[in-house]
Amino acid sequence: QMTVSYSFDVSRNSLFVVLKVLCRWRGSVWKAVWRELLLWLMVYYTIMAIYRTNLFLTPNGQKTFELFCLYLRSHADWIPLNILLGFFVTMVLSRWRQMFLNLGFIENVAHAISTLFKHVDEEDLYARRALIRYLCLSQILVFRDISLKVRKRFPNMDSIVKAGFMEEEEKNIYEDVNTGYNKYWIPFNWACSIAMRARSTGKLNGDNYLSNFYQELKSFRSSLQLLINFDWVPVPLAYPQLVICMVRVYFLLCLCSRQFIIGSELNRSTIIDLRFPLMTVLQFLFYVGWMKVAESLLNPMGCDDDHFELNYLIDRNIETGLLIVDETFGVIPPLKMDRFKDQPKPMYTEESAPKGSDAYSGFTGSVAHIILAQEAENVPMKRISTDEFNQSKTSINGSMPGRITTMRRRFSRSSQLPPLTRARVDSITNKRDLVRSGSADSIDTSDFANPFMNSAASETIRRYLAANRRNSVQLDVVSEETNLSRLDSDSPQESKSRSSPRTESSPAPAHTDDLSMWGSARNLSSLQSTE
Repeated sequence: QMTVSYSFDVSRNSLFVVLKVLCRWRGSVWKAVWRELLLWLMVYYTIMAIYRTNLFLTPNGQKTFELFCLYLRSHADWIPLNILLGFFVTMVLSRWRQMFLNLGFIENVAHAISTLFKHVDEEDLYARRALIRYLCLSQILVFRDISLKVRKRFPNMDSIVKAGFMEEEEKNIYEDVNTGYNKYWIPFNWACSIAMRARSTGKLNGDNYLSNFYQELKSFRSSLQLLINFDWVPVPLAYPQLVICMVRVYFLLCLCSRQFIIGSELNRSTIIDLRFPLMTVLQFLFYVGWMKVAESLLNPMGCDDDHFELNYLIDRNIETGLLIVDETFGVIPPLKMDRFKDQPKPMYTEESAPKGSDAYSGFTGSVAHIILAQEAENVPMKRISTDEFNQSKTSINGSMPGRITTMRRRFSRSSQLPPLTRARVDSITNKRDLVRSGSADSIDTSDFANPFMNSAASETIRRYLAANRRNSVQLDVVSEETNLSRLDSDSPQESKSRSSPRTESSPAPAHTDDLSMWGSARNLSSLQSTE
């Protein structure tokens, strides 16, 4: 058994469970790194003995060694361990996951085979069993070329024949195929030929069942092909070489850089001499263990503790597949009324029954338990019109015509005007009616500012309205040029002020966000009157 299972150990979250998992040896990080850690400590203490005794180094030699250690210590962070290890483990884990999902389980294609034939004679039974055996044979041919464990089980074709996955006649046909490439496809070709021959003799239930069988056969073959591709084209060699060398070189440098400096003038970055490099050992466990995880996942078809159980999968597929298409097919229990007819609630043992706070609350929303009104309570409801709904919005949103969109680009984004909301449009309309009727002697003309005009044009309109307070002016919110042309015919002096350049006192209007709140100009009420 190679796969290490600890799922039951972590079924509950507690300190004891954590300690139990950490104390596991088989497949653990301790088993992966203890040899290298022991070797590293031996070399570390050897260098310490050479440095601290006067038998090998002179005082000048010790001084030079201390400077070298401090140099390595100050530049050790230049090696990007975290980034390279992180990318490497992520890539390797993704490949491992894809390989596991495509190992090839027989159930789907076996069920397709069992429903394919009409089950009228023994020849149909032979065909169903042969199809399962051919699929398992193709899986063996692939596994023995990518896994040493399976290769040891089936070292040659005779061993496959002796194991019962291939007949002697089939072996001769297989070996007679002369090609320089692999021959994994031959058992699939036999399976397709059997299905087509059964179709020609009318032994199949229908073409839809045959199509389903071909789809499952294709899926099974594609899974095996993916495994071959991963074995054929592994991770580029330079990447694992880089990561492996980087981690090893880093801790080789730590043999010197993590030494305790005994020179009084240089011993400023250390405080106490622990004699044991505790933090370096922890770092060694984490980084080398991290790298060992990637090395273990790099080829999960090997013989390590956490590699795939391919021989188990072969045995499982052949037995399960034959049971599905032969012995268990057609064996149906007698049909009768189930017990849930009179007692729909499932039963539990007394020990497993939910109690108190452990009782199931059902698949309900997080606010389903909040009661805002009783069932019999009469809750008043109100129908909201479209205008009232739009008025609750902060602004008027609509589709901008191309003309307005073009004009928006002409103005700066430093508008100091408030956004034109529906409430503001209604306010302007009411004040306009007051001016027409003569009920208002004064009006705040700032409401008539047109966001599509510059500051000079807006000021001109305000002056015009102040002089003609009982008359309104037509404000065309679409075209600034139309507004200015009307004002030119009434007040030449204002035209001069309109053509003057902008100053600090006249900021640039028409923020783009303000313009977007206008919506379609055709849907806005124009402020019109006859002069």
